[in-house]
Amino acid sequence: AIAEALGWEEKFYLISAASQQGVKELCWDVMTFIIENPIVQAEEEQKPEKVEFMWDDYHRQQLEEAEAEAEDDEDWDDDWDEDDEEGVEFIYKR
Repeated sequence: AIAEALGWEEKFYLISAASQQGVKELCWDVMTFIIENPIVQAEEEQKPEKVEFMWDDYHRQQLEEAEAEAEDDEDWDDDWDEDDEEGVEFIYKR
């Protein structure tokens, strides 16, 4: 009734999951369609991935971290002067 109202002229299935009416025919037709129409497009679209070795990534990451730490450590001795070579300076007041 719905297919006729929509003007559907191709094949359609009347099924009932409760009584399993028409389910086998639908399943067989779906499987036949899948077998007859393999997915070729998906295989063609897949490009080979660039393989990067963990060794390269590891060293790149270590260098980046070392550079970041070096930037952080640049300011640690800004207040140093030559008088500091003898150690901590104590100033006694009365």
